[in-house]
Amino acid sequence: MEDVKILDEIATIKAIAHPLRIRIIEEFGGKAYTAKQIADKMKESPAKIYYHIIEMEAVGILRLVRTVENSGILEKYYEPVARYFKISKELLSNDKELSLLIVLVHSLNSNREEISVYKIQHMRNSGIDCEIRRNDGKLLDK
Repeated sequence: MEDVKILDEIATIKAIAHPLRIRIIEEFGGKAYTAKQIADKMKESPAKIYYHIIEMEAVGILRLVRTVENSGILEKYYEPVARYFKISKELLSNDKELSLLIVLVHSLNSNREEISVYKIQHMRNSGIDCEIRRNDGKLLDK
């Protein structure tokens, strides 16, 4: 597994910039798992998780690391290709859509409160009005 993967295509950034996919990547925690194992950890449908894993594999965010036969069933183990994902400097622009995608990719490398503060600052800098509330309902405004 690489330490950092530079995302240099919009399609790859869009594929990773999905809240469930971000959660899936976080669940791997540097280890290889099957879609079923990730689904069990997340308490989600295995079919739903498998769909998202296949989509991320197709754009190079996840990779198949091994296949094991277990009682006649092939178990496919996947892992993220890197610990961290960063967006290529060449893709950075003032485009609002890309700005939102940057926020989501940044969330892979931060804790939740830092993510919220970053989202507020980045979205406001991009001309987007927003407010984010903590789990307790209090307004997070920095």
